[in-house]
Amino acid sequence: MKHKAAWIDAAIASRDMLVHPVRGAQQLMFEIRVENSGESLDYLGAVPPHVGEVPIGSYTSARVEDVYRFSAELLKALREAT
Repeated sequence: MKHKAAWIDAAIASRDMLVHPVRGAQQLMFEIRVENSGESLDYLGAVPPHVGEVPIGSYTSARVEDVYRFSAELLKALREAT
């Protein structure tokens, strides 16, 4: 249950917001930054999606570590139960 409270619920909610935004919200995966330069647009860069304040790359790396720890603890508990 500690994993569920610590990160599983938040990970599921974050995924749901990206895939199924609430009514009236925009679904935005990447922000493309451009600037008007006379008669053309200049590309300034792209911003990846964030989960809260955390960029998605950092967020997913942390969740991979969480999944690894969860799996290790689950396997240990299953071995001890048999």
